[in-house]
Amino acid sequence: MLEKRQHSRVLVEDLQADICFTDPDSDHVTVLTGGVVDMSYSGIKIKLGAALPNIPSLSKISIVLTSASLSTPMTIKGMVRHTSEQNECGIAFSSENGASDVGEYLFECIRKVPHNASV
Repeated sequence: MLEKRQHSRVLVEDLQADICFTDPDSDHVTVLTGGVVDMSYSGIKIKLGAALPNIPSLSKISIVLTSASLSTPMTIKGMVRHTSEQNECGIAFSSENGASDVGEYLFECIRKVPHNASV
């Protein structure tokens, strides 16, 4: 099977995500929490606790990543690219994020994955 992704995905463990959707018209913020399934330099897949509600298309999105095993949370801006019936949400990172910051955080996540896990 031909891989169409620009960057390979990495399985991660123990990484939580709070996705904050800010409505551009009202500044109302909706926060959803889930677990990170995998991530790459350009995006992330998150398994939510419930289905993604109807979010205005121009909402600003930020993802706060936290882990008990990593010392510092990270906030990443992005855009929803995919949703599934299994409450999974694919988010592409915005170009506003520093590539080196995402890369360093991703490297820390990789170091936490058991060596026998598939990547």
